[in-house]
Amino acid sequence: MGETYYLRKTEILINQQCTRIFVTLIEGIDAFDLEGTLALISHGKYKYPSVWPMIAEALGPECKAEEDRLVDLWDKERKKPVQTKTYAMFVEESIRNHQKYGLTKELFDKTLNQIPWINGISETFKTLKEKNRLIVIITGGFANHAERMPGREYIDYIKGACTYFFSTKGNIERYDCKEYDWQGKVAVIEEICNRHGLDVKKHTTYTGDGKNDPPIAQAVGISIALNACPELQKVATHSINTATLTDILPYLMRKKEPNK
Repeated sequence: MGETYYLRKTEILINQQCTRIFVTLIEGIDAFDLEGTLALISHGKYKYPSVWPMIAEALGPECKAEEDRLVDLWDKERKKPVQTKTYAMFVEESIRNHQKYGLTKELFDKTLNQIPWINGISETFKTLKEKNRLIVIITGGFANHAERMPGREYIDYIKGACTYFFSTKGNIERYDCKEYDWQGKVAVIEEICNRHGLDVKKHTTYTGDGKNDPPIAQAVGISIALNACPELQKVATHSINTATLTDILPYLMRKKEPNK
């Protein structure tokens, strides 16, 4: 294995013997939401198209009622002029409910595996990589979910609000919780751009669907509201309804002007 060194718009990979140097010019970053965008979770069934209420529902009506209560509290909190609780704090409360009601790896996997993917993910990611683009997944859901998606081999960064680690008995052994939602998505893309010497506005696109996506949609240069809620459609540079992800490629590659 070699080491990766980051320079402005350039990655240099040097193997341990220093006998070969690989240089890849990074032309930009294409970031994607996961739940509701790539993973097809219905907007109509839940307040937010997310794995969180699906897991709570699978754990029983009491857990689902507690999850609904947390969603309502978070909605009220984020609308305050000054927030006293972060998204990650609410995520940790959901995690405690999962532990309380006995979430197992088997039920977790079963829930994730029943969610279909939008058509054309691998083809879209492959095309973007051929254009020397970095591919980033940013989700308020689970990194575990993105790890099993089509086209995983093309993804450079997965940033999920939660990652579960299960014991050999199938129980939650530990977890990693991050602030990767709403304004937190903007912070993530800024961090990655800084690491690669890129400008968020000039070099980054974002494709999403949800009410939590307007901040990052407004931060990047090109944003696509994909089969999206009205709140995102209002601020995105493009609004597209399609069942195939490859249809967004002309917009990501700046071959089409904003359609609104």
